[in-house]
Amino acid sequence: MCAGTFRADDGTTVDHEATITADRERGDRVPVQQTVSGYLATGFGEIWRWCALFFLGWIVAALGIPFAATGIMPSRGQAVAVGRLIAGTRASAWMKRLVLGGAGGAALSLYLAWIF
Repeated sequence: MCAGTFRADDGTTVDHEATITADRERGDRVPVQQTVSGYLATGFGEIWRWCALFFLGWIVAALGIPFAATGIMPSRGQAVAVGRLIAGTRASAWMKRLVLGGAGGAALSLYLAWIF
């Protein structure tokens, strides 16, 4: 959590008790946007964090493909059996592509969020 004085670029607004959820050093300038509930950090770093979340959701969706392909509801111990049922099928190939794409996209997005 970061707290400090918010000053608008045009100087019209000053908030001495502004807070955002970000790890920053004292004196850092953080671009923010005012919302109903406070301030929200903006910029390329935030965009890439949301992209990483999208790709992680993509991985979760890919892991559901075997269950959608077989019509079996997931339960304890059935994941391996369902995986064997779709082995070598197009559903299996798509699942692998989506997991790899999601992992690559998430890794790249997190790297870019770290840079910015």
